[in-house]
Amino acid sequence: MSYSNLKIFMPDTVHFHERNFKSLFDFIERHKVNVTKNTEVNSWAGLYGDYSSKLDEIQPYLKKLKNFSLDELFVFRYASQTIWKVARAELLSYFLPKVEFNVYIKHRDDKAHLDLMLNLDRNVVLHCYAASMYFMDYWKAKLASIPVQKYALIFSGSQIYNKSLLEVLKHSQTTPIVMEHFFTGNEYYFEDRYTPIANASDLKYLVHHKVKEDAENDYDRRRLKAINKILLSNNRNVKKTGEFLHLDFPEGKTVALIGQVVNDYSVIETATGYLNSVEFYKEFIVKAIDSGLNVVFKAHPWERHKNNVRTSFTKDMIEYWVDDQLTEKQKAKLVITETADIDSIFKQVDFVAGLCSQGLLESVFDGFKPLQFGNAFYGGRGFTSDYVCVDDFLSDLKNELISGYLTLDDYKEYENFLVSAFERELVSVHKSGILVLESKLKEYPLIPLVEKKSEAPSKEAHSVVEELSISKVEQASSTVRKLRKLKKDPKAFFKDSKYSVFRAISKITV
Repeated sequence: MSYSNLKIFMPDTVHFHERNFKSLFDFIERHKVNVTKNTEVNSWAGLYGDYSSKLDEIQPYLKKLKNFSLDELFVFRYASQTIWKVARAELLSYFLPKVEFNVYIKHRDDKAHLDLMLNLDRNVVLHCYAASMYFMDYWKAKLASIPVQKYALIFSGSQIYNKSLLEVLKHSQTTPIVMEHFFTGNEYYFEDRYTPIANASDLKYLVHHKVKEDAENDYDRRRLKAINKILLSNNRNVKKTGEFLHLDFPEGKTVALIGQVVNDYSVIETATGYLNSVEFYKEFIVKAIDSGLNVVFKAHPWERHKNNVRTSFTKDMIEYWVDDQLTEKQKAKLVITETADIDSIFKQVDFVAGLCSQGLLESVFDGFKPLQFGNAFYGGRGFTSDYVCVDDFLSDLKNELISGYLTLDDYKEYENFLVSAFERELVSVHKSGILVLESKLKEYPLIPLVEKKSEAPSKEAHSVVEELSISKVEQASSTVRKLRKLKKDPKAFFKDSKYSVFRAISKITV
């Protein structure tokens, strides 16, 4: 099949390059796909809420927002979009690593969050709003200035420049494809959708089809391929350090609490209960310790490298809180690490817990049935223990209703999930990914609806009507007159009949 007529739009070249998505570029090269690359927004892609360098571009929009109140900003619409919804994720990404904001935020309350943001730095809020408005106009004009594209590739979908494009594409002929890397590092998501992908992948809708007995050998081959993909994982944000953390708690079971970057979009976009990951970790640590558990907290090393953070923010916040709030007895049951290899931790604990980190998926491979509290896309499939609050977990623990390890059936569900994910949804960065892209981007021929045509009047019937003799017409008219007479005056009808039997009837008709 030829893909030469396929048109693909790349809105930036910061995220889309051969190093990140090699199989995609191999596919493009193999089929000589028509690609329109846009470099005009590259300088915006890494701003993450700080648009002070773009005042010239956003100034016309700032003028419209200058005197708006909290209530007006919260419901403000531009180009038919509520701008708070476009800017929200990036604003939270900017403010969550700020101590002044973080200590006051626990659960999701959008209006309260916007109010606090305005009080802390009104300019940042207005700049993000103005950038959202700018891009609503920019993308509409850009799409109108280039040939109609079949697909637009979007990375993650949470940043303002990407989320605004998703909104504009809802009213265009171009289909958005949202992409991001899977935790293995060698596979990536490639999903047709109009919403951000962070912790919302279509993998959550995967249905595993029961394997027929005669296909079990083939399924075993596919299962081993999936396991190999886990073994060959190359996480882009977490590299092995070789550091082994030796845990030496005197008594009690131990839980490993897996941390995420404080402004991780997977938490920001999908949080139902715990929006502030730092607050969740604090609550989990103190309640778990007080229930008799030991806790090892694994902070995410990527915080030191991520824009808008650049420090070990979560680890620093937790350590300050521990020194300030916990007793010596509580401190003795807690270990905090950032650099130790997660594998060394898994070897020494009884439970693994977290919000929606893909590190929990890694723990399943090591035999754990992780405790997940963050509405994770892989939750509810039989290989996780899913909770909405810490107290529910502790209640199950007290009543011995929870195990930190998988049963054989649980692990089979995990394998089924991996096989379906790797075979049907995820795309490999290697050559094998080209075949998956060909399948995903294949254009199926349209089946036109049949037009039901009305039949033309028969010429034969037409000729009969045209050639109806005068005598037949008079006969038909006489019949109609007689029927009317029968209905109006039955006695007279029978009396005037040329048939004697009918005249006889008239004599007995009242």
